Amino acid sequence: MKYVLAFVLFASVNALSVVAQEANWDQWRGPNRNGSVESGKPPIEWNMEKNIVWKAEVPGKSSSTPIIHGNQVIVLSAVKTDRVKEGTSADQPAAAENRTPERAPGNAKGPGGGGGPGGGGRGFGCGPVPTNYYQFLVFSYDRATGAKQGEKILNEEVPHEGGHQKNTYASSSPTTDGKHMYVD
Repeated sequence: MKYVLAFVLFASVNALSVVAQEANWDQWRGPNRNGSVESGKPPIEWNMEKNIVWKAEVPGKSSSTPIIHGNQVIVLSAVKTDRVKEGTSADQPAAAENRTPERAPGNAKGPGGGGGPGGGGRGFGCGPVPTNYYQFLVFSYDRATGAKQGEKILNEEVPHEGGHQKNTYASSSPTTDGKHMYVD
């Protein structure tokens, strides 16, 4: 499955350049750490055609917040590979011994309030324990045009526990100081 990254037009291209001059959006919730900038004038409506500057397909799944530094939009993603952990198969259900009781699907005592019939839970780690390796990637796109500037595999491994049913394995948002990028 591929997700589409859409960069929203902040009222006009001129407003976008003012925001770029004022500060980078180089961490979760931006330069003021509250999701806003003084000169920001975001549109009050948008869709896949209206108030969009550019779109780019991003492989895998991600729920992290993109960051902006200079002319780069930096995005994380996790791509499930066909490679499976030795001794398991891709369609093998997760072994009960791989979970702590409070993280077992359907356990109402677990973090996040548990699940319900059929399991799945709502707390982190309540999803099925994965057996496939994932590639954890970072992508850089040109802020003005959306052209891909680069991509890098940061790591490839089998996640150590199941995730939240409404989240992805690329959920922590990166931050940068302009020289280094930090990802949890």
